[in-house]
Amino acid sequence: MCSSDPGGETMAVEWMKSTSLYCLAPEPEGNQHDTARFGEQLAEILNWDQGLPDSVKRRETTLPLSTGGFLEYTRTWCLEKAAQSFAIVRHQDEAVGLMSLSHIDLERKAARTGMFLASRYVGQGIPAQAFFLLLKQAKTLGIRQVSGAIPELENIEAEFWRHIGATIDFESNRIIASLHDG
Repeated sequence: MCSSDPGGETMAVEWMKSTSLYCLAPEPEGNQHDTARFGEQLAEILNWDQGLPDSVKRRETTLPLSTGGFLEYTRTWCLEKAAQSFAIVRHQDEAVGLMSLSHIDLERKAARTGMFLASRYVGQGIPAQAFFLLLKQAKTLGIRQVSGAIPELENIEAEFWRHIGATIDFESNRIIASLHDG
């Protein structure tokens, strides 16, 4: 089970107040209505957003993904990949992307991350906001290193990452976050 509000904390960083994470899988955190609503919004993004990277968007030769199909695929993927998947939610009512903590290895205290974001939200700092929240979730699991390809993070000041208890390194097109106590 995952929690998108680790430790009951509120995320009070000024530029983040409008973004939250909602756990969709492997076990949804909230009520069925919210899970279905966010699942529907994410399926719509995957089905129709032509600005998504080719590796994410639906092929023209495949049928559109239903809400139920999207949620079941996400749950199965999470179970197969030792993962948690979160809807990236704006203003508590609109899912604009998905971020996952996957290949969770509690023995090594490491995990991977990945995401997709609706193209109309690119360039608004949402990946950094969601990554910040995901790192807080990773800390609650005892994870000390998260790596993955997350766009738009290169421009965030190192001081910000130190303030939240992380050291960030970039290798090629991947980010590696080392988490510290505090």
